Amino acid sequence: MELWLKTYKQEGIEAMLIGSKPRKAKKRKITKAVHTGLSKRLNDSYQGFESYVQTVNWVIEQYGISYPYNTLREYMIDVFGCKIKQPRKSHIKKDPEAQADFLKLTKSNF
Repeated sequence: MELWLKTYKQEGIEAMLIGSKPRKAKKRKITKAVHTGLSKRLNDSYQGFESYVQTVNWVIEQYGISYPYNTLREYMIDVFGCKIKQPRKSHIKKDPEAQADFLKLTKSNF
């Protein structure tokens, strides 16, 4: 209560309004090199990560930097929108020729 009264006396009613103070941006601990490497690896269909633990180990192997599990997990969720288990839209190793043959057969039946 004292803090509120002090703020009101010093800065007025404007300082008391919600949202009047600009929020500070989070200072990220992840380096640009690690960010770039994670981005490339996450966008590669053939070499994704199976878990956040695997990601932590990969960063240690590639860059020699040890980040806490939660730091890396929250960073990946905030920046890349990662989710732990997400089905792929299409199988990685599907045969394009077999797909084309299948589509030809299904289109001719309709």
